[in-house]
Amino acid sequence: MYNQEIGVSPHITEYLDRRWLAKIMRRSGLTINNAVDLTRFHPQPESRGSVRQELGVPQNAYLVGTVGRLGIEKGYDVLIQAAAQIMPECEDFYMLIVGDGNQATPLRRQAATAGINQWVIFTGARPDVERLLC
Repeated sequence: MYNQEIGVSPHITEYLDRRWLAKIMRRSGLTINNAVDLTRFHPQPESRGSVRQELGVPQNAYLVGTVGRLGIEKGYDVLIQAAAQIMPECEDFYMLIVGDGNQATPLRRQAATAGINQWVIFTGARPDVERLLC
């Protein structure tokens, strides 16, 4: 049993509260916002070009990024599978995966097997996430 469920956003907490178990137990969730301090992220148009050049991404290409631990429960394999469906038809689309974990090697292999590894950039863990995302 549990005393209370915690959601990392109001949307997730609302979802938790709608489930049958929460209704039966008459327990509502608590929102504790994700521990990311969003004030760290400010648009930095002046560094956009240098970051893209460093990563090997053309200046006018679409770039989608994600940051996290590369664990199986995170579903990065599904993300790469979806990317494999669109990237060959949209060669100006790149994906940036920042992070490390036990799925790093299998995910790199999956991108290579899917033939999209030239558009999927794995950076590993980085101390400059703000710079990459802004």
